[in-house]
Amino acid sequence: MQQKDIKRRLISEISSNKNKIKSYEMEAIDLVEEENKTQVIVREISWKKIKLLKDLLLNFEKCFDMSKNKVHLSLEYCNITQKKISIEESVRETTHNLQKMERKLEECKENIKSAKDLAKQRLEIAQKATNTPPKGDLSEYYQKEFEKYPSSIQDIDIAIHALQARADCRFQTEEKVKIAGVIDGFEFSYWFGPSPTTCHLG
Repeated sequence: MQQKDIKRRLISEISSNKNKIKSYEMEAIDLVEEENKTQVIVREISWKKIKLLKDLLLNFEKCFDMSKNKVHLSLEYCNITQKKISIEESVRETTHNLQKMERKLEECKENIKSAKDLAKQRLEIAQKATNTPPKGDLSEYYQKEFEKYPSSIQDIDIAIHALQARADCRFQTEEKVKIAGVIDGFEFSYWFGPSPTTCHLG
């Protein structure tokens, strides 16, 4: 009688173990399916991240929209913290770069305004340069007058036209006057008078 009880218990345990094994097999199948789903989600997120980074270089406005969508997808489909942090850092970097570009744009606007103001000032200087030069050494006089103008290659025409206006008020003969200097690393000399003027950059 005792042997029959032992045999029944063994059969019962074997049956129970078979059921457990079957249950474990089902759980293993579920885990594999879950892992496959997770890998698909990770691949999708990785692909979208690569596409997002490419779009960052092409269009900053589009980048912001795609970054928001990317963060939304990351929160909705997975809880991979590292992915979420990486995306948020990309958005912050893009925002920072956009702010830098906006500041540069403002600087460009200020530079344009300054350039316009400077051009206006130079025009006023050229328009006012109509005083009759004094009698005496014209070369020395015009050399000093020329050195008063800003010494950059862009100012040569303004300086010359202003001084030429003064020269036209004085010259009555074939006398010529020479001015010279160094502008932007170039040796500069200029002859002008009632005859055709010549300019030389050496």
